[in-house]
Amino acid sequence: MDAPQKPVATGPSGRSRNPIALDGDDGRASQDLWLISYADLMTLLLAFFVMILAISSVREDKFEKLKREVNPKAAAPLSDAQGTVDKLIEGKGLAAVARTVLSESGLSIQLDKSILFASARADVVAAGRAILEPIAKVLVGLGAGYEVVVEGHTDDIPMRGGGFRSNWELSTQRAVEVLRVLAESGVSADRLSAQGFAETRPLVPAVGTSEEIARARAKNRRVELRVRSVDAASRIKPSDEKARRGGL
Repeated sequence: MDAPQKPVATGPSGRSRNPIALDGDDGRASQDLWLISYADLMTLLLAFFVMILAISSVREDKFEKLKREVNPKAAAPLSDAQGTVDKLIEGKGLAAVARTVLSESGLSIQLDKSILFASARADVVAAGRAILEPIAKVLVGLGAGYEVVVEGHTDDIPMRGGGFRSNWELSTQRAVEVLRVLAESGVSADRLSAQGFAETRPLVPAVGTSEEIARARAKNRRVELRVRSVDAASRIKPSDEKARRGGL
């Protein structure tokens, strides 16, 4: 005589709704079903933490670049200002001694010492005023949302005589005198600041032949106007400044 069969629960289609539960008489397979849900939960948690880690490691400069690509209007003011200053430089025939660079940290306007000052002096000469005054008008047009940091830089030759005891004093005073011209030309004083770096931040290493060293020193003697948004200025890190100088 055949052994009586256990009843099987079926759905509307007539199929068993829980065939796994019938694999063993002790119901052990049914008890292990929680492992499937547990494994799914662990997988979701792992994916969540990987996503959080990826978001937290996004570099701010990359994010700013992406923001500008998504919203080109955010970068338009500095881009337009760069174009205007470039036209001024070209129109005055100063392309060999002046240049602009637009980077993630802002707009840099570099003016060689030769068009701004006499040797070992900090008074801005007439030719320097002739380029600084129209640049000031461009800076005024940017509005209060942008600050201007005036940086003074010298070469690596120590000061001998003159009215300054060191390149630190010379570079700082030159930055202050350029700032004064910008302020007199209409740039609001609360948007301006001045810094002197002496020979510590050269654009070009003064190495090689005597002619190459002379060219490098001439390029390193400069005043740099760094224009950046007030919001971006609060996020600038030393690594960003190093990258900016390396890309110029």
